Amino acid sequence: MDLPRHRRSRCVLSSAICGSPLPSQAYRLGFIGKLATALLMSGFTLMLLGMPMLDGLGLVPASVSWLPGINDVAAPLGIYFVYAGVFCSLATGGVYTVKGMVAIRAAIAHPEDEDDDFLNPEIDDSDDAEVVENA
Repeated sequence: MDLPRHRRSRCVLSSAICGSPLPSQAYRLGFIGKLATALLMSGFTLMLLGMPMLDGLGLVPASVSWLPGINDVAAPLGIYFVYAGVFCSLATGGVYTVKGMVAIRAAIAHPEDEDDDFLNPEIDDSDDAEVVENA
């Protein structure tokens, strides 16, 4: 292994988790979306079970009933998983929105790099299309 010593431990850990020496940037960005899904599924499942019930954190007054668990009212443990899942989902949306804006700007700035049929696909009227219609 010709990685610097300070990166070797990270390499061993990540290879045990995902099978590659260092996870790609796309994998790391997609991971937060997967984490959001797992947190939301777990949270809603625990909320359906309604257990265990925890005391509210008291960060907002009890009159703010639309934030269970954050106010003084007891709530199931799952609500905190749901809050974490919503946060991760919003972060994922932000990341992909920024990535989309960068891709759009790059496509506008350099249209020669884009495929001709990517933005304006044309209908193929060749003989192959007739074969598909007759099948």
